[in-house]
Amino acid sequence: MGQLPTDKTFHQSHSASSSTRTILIWLTIFFIVVLGLWFALADAFKISAKAMAFAGQMSGVLFTLGGIVIALASVVTLVSIEDRVKGAFSDAQNAVMAQYESQVNAQVEAHLAFLRATLASDWRQADKESRDAIQKYPALSGVRSFVGLKMFEQVQSVFYLNHVDFQGGFGARARPDMDTSPVQEALEWLQEAVKCNDRTTTCQAGLAMLSGILGRYDKTIEYLENLPDSEKNALLYPLALISLGHACSGEEGRLRTVGQQLHIEWPIPLQTVSRWIADAATTAHKQENALPTYFKWWVSPKAESRINTKEYPRVVLIRPFNTGKPENPTNASYWASGDFRNVPESDRGASMPFSELMQQLGERFWFLCPDDTAQTRQLLHP
Repeated sequence: MGQLPTDKTFHQSHSASSSTRTILIWLTIFFIVVLGLWFALADAFKISAKAMAFAGQMSGVLFTLGGIVIALASVVTLVSIEDRVKGAFSDAQNAVMAQYESQVNAQVEAHLAFLRATLASDWRQADKESRDAIQKYPALSGVRSFVGLKMFEQVQSVFYLNHVDFQGGFGARARPDMDTSPVQEALEWLQEAVKCNDRTTTCQAGLAMLSGILGRYDKTIEYLENLPDSEKNALLYPLALISLGHACSGEEGRLRTVGQQLHIEWPIPLQTVSRWIADAATTAHKQENALPTYFKWWVSPKAESRINTKEYPRVVLIRPFNTGKPENPTNASYWASGDFRNVPESDRGASMPFSELMQQLGERFWFLCPDDTAQTRQLLHP
């Protein structure tokens, strides 16, 4: 960038003017001395009055020329200063314009990289394009939360597919591997989004659920505590609750603490679950040509069940054939330790009265929520 005139520049110009005046002063003194000598010689040698008049005119001319020289020196100095100022300003303007154009180009390139990230079909490509966008323009808004939440959705989908049953006949080998999902990348992006105040509330909710999936109970509670109460109702849906429930490892105290953070009674009491299923089954069976109703509930094992809690929450499939008649059979199935289990314990899925069935399920599991968002919200926040 060109530099503006400094005090040194003006000092140098002033020095030049002073030097010019000094020279002119000495020239004037010289002319005066010469004129003095002239008059002295004129008197000594009796020079004519006409010659003396001519000498006087010449001295006037010399003094006039001296004044003109001084004036011209001042004008030259002012012109020089003005040229320097204009040149410095022009250089500064060009430098600012070049810097501005560079910033605009960086922003445009960052937005294009962000666009490519939104269109990427592979999370690795989305991660690469998003990092490129941030590198080009760190102040770009929305990119951190977007890629973080998108990656979290993929992690949560893989988590769901590893825990759900009775929907597609997944076998133990057919389930997707959590290690192939962007767990660490999602965690880093969401944390960075919160730090940069980029959709902070939504990303904090995502971090709470992601911490649950990772089994980090303390971090789950920490993020829930930082989440505004007005936003906690948004977590009352099955996939969010089972993500949070996974961090609790089937411990009643932990489940209740999460419930307190969400302002709900959690886990849901067995009596509430039994009454809800009985009422729903009765209503369904009153319809003409009604088929047996199936109810899917997410559960977490109690410690005395000796079921591997790392594989939970899981879905229990409850089949009440006729809750109005206790003698009519009812049964349930669930997934445990890599295989299906039936209640009652039977290879053929034997059955028992509804109340007995619910009692046995209550001895094994904590009930988290139905596998239906509307039903879950109705039960937890009627």
